[in-house]
Amino acid sequence: FSNTGITMTGSTIGTPEYMSPEQAQGKKIDVQSDIYSLGILMYEMLTGKPPFVANNSMAVAYKQVHEVPIPPSAKRKDTPKLLELIILKALKKEKRERYASVEEFLRDLDKVDPAERVEHTTVKFDRTVARPSKSETRSIAAQERRIVDRRHNSGGAAAPIFSKAYWAAMVKTQWLSWLAIAALGTAFVMHVVNP
Repeated sequence: FSNTGITMTGSTIGTPEYMSPEQAQGKKIDVQSDIYSLGILMYEMLTGKPPFVANNSMAVAYKQVHEVPIPPSAKRKDTPKLLELIILKALKKEKRERYASVEEFLRDLDKVDPAERVEHTTVKFDRTVARPSKSETRSIAAQERRIVDRRHNSGGAAAPIFSKAYWAAMVKTQWLSWLAIAALGTAFVMHVVNP
């Protein structure tokens, strides 16, 4: 037991729905862990539920570490776009991808226009639709680069599932999940082969 006699060494205390990935893994927590938890609270205030829920605390903790939250606008259509990007940045799995400080978080939060909405565009195959100029494209890209959203990392539409780019991104972002699947598969084969 630890010095307090309350928990075993390496275990964590807290509500899994509001834990940061590092806290769920029993790692050191800091201000960026608090920013993650604040992102969870804001997500819940906006949508009515935290982004990760499950039947037991272990399943929730697993989701905190491995799953990407569904964008709030998928659950609430009147979500301001900038607010959604701020929440998703606060909920990044890697601490270095989150806000570095609460001040930086609040600066972006002060810029949210409640009247702005996430636009869900429909793809059109009309050849007469005008394309944005290069300068307009650069301007849009510069604005979106400031607050990074996982959906915009590729700089365009998501790669098709059968493309090399898709699988390269899957390996890069989900390597731990693939490793766990490989370990479980190996254990299963060993169990079947050597009962």
